[in-house]
Amino acid sequence: MVIFFWPFDFSKLPTTSESENEKLTQGKTPENFSGSQSFSENKKLAILPNGQKISLLLAETPLARARGLSDTKVLPEDQAMLFVFQEAGIYAFWMKDMLFAIDIIWLDEFGEIVFVVENATPESYPKNFLPDKPARFVLEATTGFVSKNSLKVGERIVLPEI
Repeated sequence: MVIFFWPFDFSKLPTTSESENEKLTQGKTPENFSGSQSFSENKKLAILPNGQKISLLLAETPLARARGLSDTKVLPEDQAMLFVFQEAGIYAFWMKDMLFAIDIIWLDEFGEIVFVVENATPESYPKNFLPDKPARFVLEATTGFVSKNSLKVGERIVLPEI
């Protein structure tokens, strides 16, 4: 089954005032995170093939997946956003409202890397990035993450139980 995930127009989402948003995001990461109330606050870790552990922000709901890292100002190098889908499919990603470049890593249901895009830049919008194989999870990390950790298609990232 092929499923396309197309982000939607954020202008149609309900908004919060700046002071409400500060209360919702206080003490959460990444810094200056917009709309973090839609992300899981549970601390989850993934283990890379080189043994390094990274902290995950989970995007498990349709709203969280659609919003992604949009409007996020900073993502620490030891963190990544994990998009969790109910089933494997071909999920397209774009760089709408992104403020920094990222690496995008598609993973199958076992955490095996099936496709990678390095250095997806905000200027690439409205281009869609599509894997050539189905994936159940997608990891977004700061640009250079794939290279720094020598990640390759076929390697496995150990994901937490979700």
